[in-house]
Amino acid sequence: MDSPCRAIVVLTALWLSVTADAAEHGAAAEVPDGVDAFLSKYDRPDSPGCVVGIIRDGRLIYSKAIGAANLDHEVPLTPETVFDVGSVAKSFTSACVALLLDEGRISPSDDIRRYVPELHAFDPPVQIRHLIRCRSGIWAQWHIKQLAGWSSEPIESPYSQNDLLTLLSGQKTLPFEPGSEFRYGTSDYFLLGIIVQRVTGQTLGEFAEENLFEPLGMTSTFIMQDPTRVVKHRATGYYKGREGQWRKWETASSAPGGCGLHTTLDDLCCWDRNFSENRLPSGKHIDEFITRGTLLENRNVLNADPVESYRGLQRIQFTGGMPGFEAAITRFPDQRFTVICLSNNSEISPMQVNVRIADLCLADELGPASLPDINAEGSANDQVTTADPDELRDKIGAYRLRSDERIWQIVLQNGKLSVIDHLGLPHLLTPMGRNRFRPEGGFFEASARFVFERESPESPFSLTSRWTGGSIVLERVTLVTPDAKELHDFVGRYESDELVTTYRFESTKGSCICESTTVAGSRSMRRFGMNSCRPSARAMTIVSSGSSVMIRTK
Repeated sequence: MDSPCRAIVVLTALWLSVTADAAEHGAAAEVPDGVDAFLSKYDRPDSPGCVVGIIRDGRLIYSKAIGAANLDHEVPLTPETVFDVGSVAKSFTSACVALLLDEGRISPSDDIRRYVPELHAFDPPVQIRHLIRCRSGIWAQWHIKQLAGWSSEPIESPYSQNDLLTLLSGQKTLPFEPGSEFRYGTSDYFLLGIIVQRVTGQTLGEFAEENLFEPLGMTSTFIMQDPTRVVKHRATGYYKGREGQWRKWETASSAPGGCGLHTTLDDLCCWDRNFSENRLPSGKHIDEFITRGTLLENRNVLNADPVESYRGLQRIQFTGGMPGFEAAITRFPDQRFTVICLSNNSEISPMQVNVRIADLCLADELGPASLPDINAEGSANDQVTTADPDELRDKIGAYRLRSDERIWQIVLQNGKLSVIDHLGLPHLLTPMGRNRFRPEGGFFEASARFVFERESPESPFSLTSRWTGGSIVLERVTLVTPDAKELHDFVGRYESDELVTTYRFESTKGSCICESTTVAGSRSMRRFGMNSCRPSARAMTIVSSGSSVMIRTK
């Protein structure tokens, strides 16, 4: 190469380098310094963490990975780390279903037994629209597995799609008429995945790969069909056990549709870009999904905080979580601004991370911050207060969720109230008034408040957990402490026609032990609290988070 050519090459390289540096500097200038300061509290190499990305006008202007992807081998997180994003998978399943609806291959009013005839013939029938909106009444897959004696722990041979379909096919009654109530669950989307497979002849993962991932350039994204497969750069999910130590979580089943999506920050940037410049086939249902982030108005399925706006700005949000993993994609379409947070740390809430970053980056465009109108106690002055120990003691006890009968406990430790959730994990309650408390930790939204109320000074408290966009009510209950004779009344063999499972209850050391046996030969020993069992003559109802079955003596 002669001298002039070499000069041109050198000058071009210098120009490209300066241009790249300027672009990087310009992008960094768009992000307030407060973002790094906020995220620094999570930045520990000996702890799991999260990956955060900020997108403006279709460009990734900020990315940061903090914490470890794997604690055993001290592997750090990176923007290329592959995360299980939990129920964010439901948004991708919704997009697949929207494509089939627009093609006329399925209809919202179709009886699901047209595609899944193994299921019971309910009257009135469950329609596809009921699955999309989580209004079917179909058993919740994670909870019904436990009632059938299936372990939720990681196992060498995970439960297959056919195993779960066989289990759901045993259900003979619904807790409500299809369409009349909302009850969030993953089984609805598992069945939608089955429908996609039977209509197209492809697994949900294959259909999504061909119609979503490839067209959008999502080269590292896939729907897990085999949990035992090796995935390079995969993050391990971690949660804090009761003893305060980190514990690993891995799935014990393959049930794509409501979960099972694995992806990266870079791929989700491609996904987000499509909401500004849609490259999918246009149609009524896919257009609704792109412009509103919903399919048949299923916002309360796809978003744990199902409010269409935040501080006056339109918002589209997809969220998901499970023990050890949480994810949130928060998009402000009019501002062409998106925050993505993927976490493998149960103590980091991506929804809270995204809200805080939006507050910092969109400060000049957001309306005034406000808290939900919780009660008449004056939530406008929502400040930390000092609680009277005697008033705190009056709130101690067990509370049962009306929606699904899970038990939470309010306890007093070192002069402070905490709630012990249904998983046995504690969450500190910070007093914001006499009867109003703020739950701490990533499990709850920033706007969440616990409110204790009672009809008279002599009546027991009820507890309402309220946050922007929703609430749940828990009623005070008294847990039973049975004596040996009362425990003996439970002893015996029971069977469930729906689950094809036999239960053997034994009384030992003041507890009830249940051994369950399924047709597949799966067996487990499980200790039952007496609030989980309600004997009636020689029959019993056993409940797991809203899914229940009647078992009778054999």
